[in-house]
Amino acid sequence: MQELEQEILSVVEEGEKEGVVDETDREMITSVIEFRDTTAGLIMTSRAEIVAVPVETGLRRVKEILEESGHSRLPVYEGSLERVVGVLYARDLLKYVGEAVSQFDARAVMRQPLYVPKTRNLRDLLEDFRAQKIHIAIVKDEYGATAGLVTIEDVLEELVGDISDEHEPSEMSMLKRLSDTTAEADARIYIHEFNRLLGLEIPEDAGYETLGGFLSTAMGRIPPPGAVYEHAHVRYTILDAEPQRINRVRVEVMPQPAAAPTGL
Repeated sequence: MQELEQEILSVVEEGEKEGVVDETDREMITSVIEFRDTTAGLIMTSRAEIVAVPVETGLRRVKEILEESGHSRLPVYEGSLERVVGVLYARDLLKYVGEAVSQFDARAVMRQPLYVPKTRNLRDLLEDFRAQKIHIAIVKDEYGATAGLVTIEDVLEELVGDISDEHEPSEMSMLKRLSDTTAEADARIYIHEFNRLLGLEIPEDAGYETLGGFLSTAMGRIPPPGAVYEHAHVRYTILDAEPQRINRVRVEVMPQPAAAPTGL
């Protein structure tokens, strides 16, 4: 089967070179063929970037986090992300409109979470979503620890390409250059875009997708405003952050020390 798939890909690539197959068609055919072998662990949002709430969180705070994050679903945990016990859907909170905030109990409205291993292939994961009528899954590593989360949108994007997100800011608003060596960045900017725009080389395959995820992982925590981290001659200063995520960062490219002269 793999030999046949390779033959098909070769024919499609040749067809693109000859102008018989356009780029969009080639990308779609390639995505469909590769879809079978792609796993949840390859497309998940890493643990460091998960926006979630403790089970005791009040309704007002839950609404604030939903609005600030732009998400329509929030994992709910007890103690830590190691114990995700449910998922809150924004539409399920409509029943509380007009009711006393004190009457809210996340346990009463959250839905049961779906757990999948990092090795779950996307074709099976899509069937899991369909069968259980759920659109988000908590991804576990080989030791049973929470590794990340994956949504049905992530799976469909892998198959058909990027799905437009009304809450996703434009590239222009994600990075503001202040000088040749200084910029301010939205922590949600994707690492590959951040690297491209500033000519940096932050590793792009280390379990995070965004600048905020990189800094949280590197610093081992969600740093408070004012915290500073230096990496590869770049200084990152946290300008705005909340307990569950980094919001905005100042980026300063520092001059590299001159190389010491070598003797003859």
